[in-house]
Amino acid sequence: MAVLPPNSLELHRRSLGWTQRELAERARVDASAVCRAERGHYPSANVRMRLAAALDVAISDLWPRNDDAAGATAAKSGGATGAFGRHHT
Repeated sequence: MAVLPPNSLELHRRSLGWTQRELAERARVDASAVCRAERGHYPSANVRMRLAAALDVAISDLWPRNDDAAGATAAKSGGATGAFGRHHT
């Protein structure tokens, strides 16, 4: 099994010398959300915003817009949803 290189979130976190738990506490998110995001899971908009703010970087520095994860997630769920889970019409 190949070892994947660290993603941008992990690189930013490590550059500050923080553990996943420390980032989670500073971002006020569950530690498992940090772990999942570092493993490639595309987090909710709220979690992305909190993590970027805690790291003092733009969200796009962590999750570039050319990442198809958001579109794939929307397609699997039957369409894009707004910030409160309502389907766009």
